[in-house]
Parts: sequence; C-alpha cells; structure tokens
Amino acid sequence: MITADNSKNSATFRIVAIFAIIILIGVFIFVKQRDLEHEPLIAIYEIAKTIDHLPGSSDDIFEMPWNAIYYDGSIYTTDLSGNIVIRLDYDFSRGEIIGREGRGPGEFLGPAFIRVSDNAVYVAEANNARIQIFDKKYTFRNYIHTRWSPVRTFGLSPNNTVLTYSWHQDFLVHEYNESGDTLARFGAAFGANPNMNRVQIETDSRDNVYIAFLNRPIIRKYNSRRNLVWEKDVSNLRVVSERLEEIKRLDGPEEGYNIISDIVVHKDRLYTHFTGYSPKVSGGIKIYIFRTSDGEVEGNMIIRTDIARAIRGMSFDDGDTLYFADPANAEIVKSVISDR
Repeated sequence: MITADNSKNSATFRIVAIFAIIILIGVFIFVKQRDLEHEPLIAIYEIAKTIDHLPGSSDDIFEMPWNAIYYDGSIYTTDLSGNIVIRLDYDFSRGEIIGREGRGPGEFLGPAFIRVSDNAVYVAEANNARIQIFDKKYTFRNYIHTRWSPVRTFGLSPNNTVLTYSWHQDFLVHEYNESGDTLARFGAAFGANPNMNRVQIETDSRDNVYIAFLNRPIIRKYNSRRNLVWEKDVSNLRVVSERLEEIKRLDGPEEGYNIISDIVVHKDRLYTHFTGYSPKVSGGIKIYIFRTSDGEVEGNMIIRTDIARAIRGMSFDDGDTLYFADPANAEIVKSVISDR
C-alpha cells in the first residue's frame, strides 16, 4: 500500500536525484574545461635564429613574409607585400629570390602561400586568383585558376593534388590535378558570408585533409575519400572563449575576425596556434597539440619569446625544428626544443 508519506518521500528523492545529476554534469563540464586548460606541457621551444633580409644582401629586406615551409633542406616563403618568393638554406646561410611583381608567368601579385614537392613548387596568389606551378629550377609549368576566389592558403596531397577553398563561389574545398581539372568538391560552409569561410588546409602522408576555419572554432578531418572523419569544436578552450568574447565586444563575428591563426601536421599531431594568446600570459607563444586520430587535445608547447610575434605558415623539418613566418616583425623564425 502506497501512503502519502511514501509518495512525498519518492517525490523528494526524484528532486534530489535530478539536482545531483545537474551538479554532476556541471562538475564534468568544469573538469573538462579545466583539463583543456591544464593539458600537459609537451615541449618548450627556444628561438634559435631569425632573419629579415636575403643573406648577403642588406638591400633585399623582407616586407611581409607569410610562411616558412621546410622541404629537403630549404625554407620557402612568400613575401605578400614584396610580391616575390624567397628560398633560404635551412640555416639561413644562403638564399635566393624567385619571380617579380606582375601578372605573367613567374610573376606574382600578393603571393600568399607556397607548397613544395619532389619535382614542383606551387605558389598561390591572393590578387591573381591562381596557383602557379614551377619545376624545381623555377621554370613555369602551368596555372591552376581558382575561378575568382583569391587564394591565401592551400593544401598539397601526397599525390600532388591541390586543395583550395572556394570562398567566393560554392564555399567548398576544390581538389585539382596539376592540369587544373577538378577532381573533387567536399566540405560544408557556414552560410554564404565569405569572411566567415576562410580556412587553413593541411594534409598528411596518408592523404587525410585537415581544415581549420579561421573565423570559427571548428577543425575538421577528412579521409582520403574526402568523407568527414571528425569535427572538433574548440570553443571551450580558454584562449578561444576569450577571443570569442573579444569579437563580440568589437563588431561581431560577421566581420571575419580570426580565431585560429595557423595549423600544421607533424608526426600524427595537429599543431594549432590560436589568435590572441598573449606572451605575457603564457610565457611565450602557446601552440596547442591535437591528436590527428580523434581530434582530442593532447597537450601544448611553448615558444619562448620576449616580444609579441605573429605566427604564419608553420612547418617542421624532418626532426623537430619548427620554422614560421612572423609578418608583424617581417622575419622568418627558426626555433628548436630547449635543452633547459
């Protein structure tokens, strides 16, 4: 027989249980947030060397280097304002200038990104809406026209297919062969605002594709068939949540303020730099490290620096030396793991 007291006790138990579940959920979220902000420090890097001009020439000063891509003992960078491509030896001892300003073959307007393979060099131009392909002696071979979409970044697969984001057309990733034929279109955008659909594209040796939305707290992985493997929302990272609050105080996300600055894949890890993380807070530049297998945060690394630096076009050599461009200070930076 169920009495009024039993019913009252049962109702009280249910209320207490509901509150307990709510508290547990809150604790889980707090712990998850805390875990993300106290992920293990995997490495500390020291800046070993910087360069702001062509070796041996005090006249050839970098204006706005936009990336520092390591390949086979050389560092390649595009000078976005200088309208040239620069190749440096890995130790910055020697270098050369490739191309000049213009719209013809071997000429550049706003060269924004570069990729290198065993037999070719690929240069994207923001102001010519194309990717030029050269042989390793820098002889022009072909154009890939990107149908009026300015190209500030692109990926290069192990099969030498080129991946760009069409952010003025259909807001999809387009994959081209070297002849400029479209092989695939994939991905999904956030509405039709070009400012909100700028991306950074990386690939790995297994032909997976990683896309970071620069203006959204979203990173995605696609497999070799271009199917979505995982999508990671990183808005619960403190650096990202603070950046989102800052954007709200400005003009709103529709204005296209960056959240993610740069990504690079190295040894099955995705290294990600977020906009707005102050050296005063972190003791340097903090790079978050995600597992490529599932997109979960594994840890972070710090690049020690006494001055504020921008990060563009990160790359690693065959070991663990990290190179990047610092357009704010017009330098290419080489950094190594600290032995202290």
